[in-house]
Amino acid sequence: MGESARQICRDDSMPALSTLMKWVTDSDKKDFSEQYARARDCQADFYADEIVDIADELSEDADSNAIQRAKLRVDSRKWKVARMSPRKYGDKSQVDHVSSDNSMQPTHVTLVAEPFPDDPKMH
Repeated sequence: MGESARQICRDDSMPALSTLMKWVTDSDKKDFSEQYARARDCQADFYADEIVDIADELSEDADSNAIQRAKLRVDSRKWKVARMSPRKYGDKSQVDHVSSDNSMQPTHVTLVAEPFPDDPKMH
């Protein structure tokens, strides 16, 4: 778990990376494509869990080199999971509906339904 497709495809018993990418996009291999997508989701979760492990395993007496290496490992995984699973791990953005100086604010409109004047139920 956690190996990249590139690493897996280096194994002589596995298909070439170009073959794997063809299978992922081939409409005749829909089942494979769905399994690949699920595997990538699992890989993103694995990397996210690994981020916590990297931080927790850093000893209290770690020198600046060890800290910088751990930071690089964490940042690399954060970047990767944000792109692998953006809805789950990507940066969230919030839309501000009010201008910064409050000169423009949303307009609230209330609609009230009234019966038509020639409605026989009204007579």
